Amino acid sequence: PYSVIMDGDELARIGLRELLRRGCRRIALCSGIAPHRHLEKATVPVETSLEKTYRETLELHGLPLDASLVKTNRHLIPENGIVTISVQEQGYHSVLSLFEGPKDSWPDGIFINDDIMTQGALAALQKLELRAGRDILIATHANRGSNVLMGYEDSLIVIEQDPLDVVQALFDLLEPLLDGRQPEQKHIVLMPQLRHS
Repeated sequence: PYSVIMDGDELARIGLRELLRRGCRRIALCSGIAPHRHLEKATVPVETSLEKTYRETLELHGLPLDASLVKTNRHLIPENGIVTISVQEQGYHSVLSLFEGPKDSWPDGIFINDDIMTQGALAALQKLELRAGRDILIATHANRGSNVLMGYEDSLIVIEQDPLDVVQALFDLLEPLLDGRQPEQKHIVLMPQLRHS
């Protein structure tokens, strides 16, 4: 009945707007499936909230939706509902698949909603001999203070969530409950912030 979550739709809006502001017109969406959690294929929505935000943001800027640029990894959900491929591998294979066709079909920007997935994406770009920040722009989630994207920070558009905000919000929920009171909010939604370099 209680939760603390990051606003994933706002994360996408910030990243997509920044890619658009920097001139991108063929923006890919990459999102992963959390491994080792049970998922029923039938319960996965046809269009997730993230995909809806992606589509609406492109439409708002007069850009068509190109389904070949959407890599949500739903195809990885097996019949038993448990994905075993890591998020890094999902990022790696998603990005490789974006560059399989002719050059005019390639994206000029990628939004990735998970920094671990971005690790895999960067490995794929290295294999393709492409560089983030030069050959393609990437907007990605990151946790403030994390070294997951160390060495690439200046080549990426980074939208951060501060883990300290998460901890504070958890205590805001927990302290009243420990005192036998109801928290002021049952669900706390935290807003990510664009990192300015």
